[in-house]
Amino acid sequence: MAETLKIKDLPTDARPRETFMRSAEPEREISDASLLAILIRKGCKGSSAIDLAHRLINHFGNVAKLVEASWQQIVAAGIPGVGKVVAVQLAAAFALVRRNIKISHRSYARAVETSDDVVRQVRSVGVDESRECAYALYLDAKRHLLCEPMVVFRGTADKTFLHPREIFRHAIRLGAVSVIVAHNHPSGDATPSEVDLEETRRLVEVAELVGIPLDDHVVIGRGSMHVSIRGQQEWQGGE
Repeated sequence: MAETLKIKDLPTDARPRETFMRSAEPEREISDASLLAILIRKGCKGSSAIDLAHRLINHFGNVAKLVEASWQQIVAAGIPGVGKVVAVQLAAAFALVRRNIKISHRSYARAVETSDDVVRQVRSVGVDESRECAYALYLDAKRHLLCEPMVVFRGTADKTFLHPREIFRHAIRLGAVSVIVAHNHPSGDATPSEVDLEETRRLVEVAELVGIPLDDHVVIGRGSMHVSIRGQQEWQGGE
C-alpha cells in the first residue's frame, strides 16, 4: 500500500496553513478538513493531519456535530493520531467559538434603543482610551445590530474623522435600515466639540441622500459619561 502523502510533501499552495494565510475569507475559501487540519497540526504514521481531519468529520457525521463534541467524545472516536492532547486542543477551540457565538447572539438580540445601549455596545468591543476612534452601529428594522460595532476610523489623542463614504459604504453592503455613529474623547469629557457637531450635520445630509437615516451620534467620555448629539439643538436630522 502506498504511503500517505504528508502535508510537507504537498505543493506550497496546497498546504492548509499557507493557504489560510493567503486567504482573505478563509471561512468561505478553505475546506472544513483543511481548517481542522491546521488545529490538529500534525499527522501520525501513515496519516496526514488532513487525513485525520476527514476521519473525524466522517466519524461524527458532519462538522456541526464535531464542534459540539467534548474532548472525551473525540478521544472515544478511537482515531489513531487523535489522542488526548489533540482532542483537548480541538475541544478548547470549539468551546471558544461556541461561547462567543452565544455572546454575540445574546448581544445582537437586544434592540439598540437609547444612547446607553450605544455605549454598552461600543464598550463591548473595546475602546482605545488613548486616542479618538469612530464606531458605526448598523441596525435592522427592529433596531438590532447587523454586526458588532465597527471601527470606521482610528484618530489621534484629540482628533478623529467621520468619513461618510466609509460609514455608508458598509451600511449599503449590510443592508442597514439605519445607522448610529459614536466616538470617544480620551480626555474623558463627553461634551461635543464644534467639529463633532459639524461632522454630524454632514453625516445627516449624506444619510438623507442615500436613504439610510443617521439615528444618532454619541460622544463617549469617561466611564458611563456620554452625550447624545441627537438631543442637542444643533441636530439637523431630528424630528
